[in-house]
Amino acid sequence: MMISFENTDASSFLDNAKYYYDRELLNILEKIALCYTRIVENNELVLNNEDAIRDHIHCNYLNNSNIRNELNFSYHFECEPKEYGVSDGYLDIKVFNENIFANPSEYYIIECKRLDSTNPKGKAGLNSKYINDGILRFIDKKYSCYHRVNGMIGFIVQQVDIDDNVNCINDVLRDQYPNANTTKFLTKNNSIESYKYLYDSEHTDIDSNQLVLYHLMLDFSSNIKIVN
Repeated sequence: MMISFENTDASSFLDNAKYYYDRELLNILEKIALCYTRIVENNELVLNNEDAIRDHIHCNYLNNSNIRNELNFSYHFECEPKEYGVSDGYLDIKVFNENIFANPSEYYIIECKRLDSTNPKGKAGLNSKYINDGILRFIDKKYSCYHRVNGMIGFIVQQVDIDDNVNCINDVLRDQYPNANTTKFLTKNNSIESYKYLYDSEHTDIDSNQLVLYHLMLDFSSNIKIVN
């Protein structure tokens, strides 16, 4: 049974904004997980490339009017837009809710990174890249965090035990990235009933403000297109 957050009482937002925005982002990630499930069920192939996988989801699902209507998508998704102001960098996915016109600074960021089984605890591995080029961009405020909660998606491109690999990411965080200011390491999160590979972590940014990251792990290892 799919969780429904669209009808969250407005009073809960007023009383507890953090709860409201957490649930809204979880709703977004849940529907991305549903799109991923369809990709797997349809045996759709993607290139072993971060941008190609992200673009496949974005073009064929998140911005597909039929899918949006069927899944009741009420969000606007932008792919690899530039972020201006105090932050700097191109974002993988920017997500606006219905307040897009009232406040264009109010959006969520979802950063995407590939993950594989090579060198899972080393500085040269993709787990390290997931931290250095992903998590740290929020900590260092290269990416904004308007609601103090954002998301990351790990595209698994080789067969791995996902829970074990998340433990490896935590080991790398603990041993090699003290500057990630991790106050809660990646922990299994059961908020999405229909998908089990969701995790959350907590950090403080360079201004000592707390932020939460949700980590959605999507296994594309059986959907990678073989290129001769």
